[in-house]
Amino acid sequence: MPRAGRFSIPVTRAILLYALYTFALFAIFTIALFPHELLVRRALESARNPLVAVDITGARFAWLRGYELQGFRVAPLPLREGIPPLLEWSRLRVRPDYASWLKGNLYSFVVSGELYGGRAEGWGSLRGGRFEGALRWDAVELRRYRALLASLQEGEISGSLAGSCNITYGGANPRIVQGTGQFVLTRGALEKAKVDGFALPDLHFRDAAAKLSLRAALLEVQEFSANGDELNVQASGTVTLEQPLLRSGLNLKVTLHPTAASPESFRALLGVLAAYLARPVRGVQPVTFTVTGTLQSPQLR
Repeated sequence: MPRAGRFSIPVTRAILLYALYTFALFAIFTIALFPHELLVRRALESARNPLVAVDITGARFAWLRGYELQGFRVAPLPLREGIPPLLEWSRLRVRPDYASWLKGNLYSFVVSGELYGGRAEGWGSLRGGRFEGALRWDAVELRRYRALLASLQEGEISGSLAGSCNITYGGANPRIVQGTGQFVLTRGALEKAKVDGFALPDLHFRDAAAKLSLRAALLEVQEFSANGDELNVQASGTVTLEQPLLRSGLNLKVTLHPTAASPESFRALLGVLAAYLARPVRGVQPVTFTVTGTLQSPQLR
């Protein structure tokens, strides 16, 4: 005979299933109603640096695909109206890096999305105040890149860009940004272009490639070469990054080498440039000069 005051309910299969069903509903609604956009904005805020600002117009949880960030933009500081961002995605997908999660790093993620008509994907990790990540892209269309088009009053830029980069930031030296990058351009062209009222000659490049490195505020152009129908270009040097970005200092050595197929008008233009630099040349000889000043006001010598 059971003791007085004791009451027990047998745990049946139906009760267990109901409990699991209730817990599943609770978990689903918790995830659905969680302020995901606020979480994403706080994560972006923790990864900020003094040179660029990262922002989004919105974010939503996409279940099987992680987060979908709308209007993802990387813009130079200080922000100014009318200046296009350095990088922008209409939609960027971010999901956990499950392999890193199994190793205990819960702040690792994988990103992917369409980028200017092409495709980009990469990864990032935030641990101990140190951020590191990598990105690679392919078939990016230059005619869609607003930051490049903004430098032209008129004209068209075209070409397909592929490349990769990696970057680290924070940690023991919170102000030190380090990174490397490389890119390859195919079928590049500049046509009917005008800058500051000055018409530029049409240029067509079969291919171009560059290797870059970044440490703190010093961007080194280790190697740049472009092979074209009218012109071949080689360049190397450094860019000292400043805030705002247009004040960044230039120290680049550039060599322009007209080809045998260059039109006479183009060779004449190079002759004018050489005369301005007090280095007159004839025929298809190369013209070498140094670019100094700033991104906003470059100077040739």
